[in-house]
Amino acid sequence: VAYLDQHGFTFSLNLDWPAQQIAVYPQYIKRLMDNIISNITKYAEPSVPVRIAVEAVGESVQLSFANAIRPDSSQEDSNRIGLSNMRAMMGRMEGELQVSSEDGDFAVILCFPGRL
Repeated sequence: VAYLDQHGFTFSLNLDWPAQQIAVYPQYIKRLMDNIISNITKYAEPSVPVRIAVEAVGESVQLSFANAIRPDSSQEDSNRIGLSNMRAMMGRMEGELQVSSEDGDFAVILCFPGRL
């Protein structure tokens, strides 16, 4: 958030962490966050708050990032390898990556299985 703030982005945050715990590989989390932040700086509209949320959904914990797509951004230069790598890392952590793009909005959701 601090990095994006320095680049002119604002935020809508809902970070009430649920009671569930998750197990992650720290090196994967760093790479996932680097990819998400890179994509936000390349493609997001800075005048619209980036929405970041953590929530329990069933037995999983979801960390979501959503933003408006900058009208002048072109994703043609994207080869989507980043999303493939993110899916693979989430799979190795027994999680799932969900991506949606509709009506000028882009969202990435990292779904982690909850642990007791």
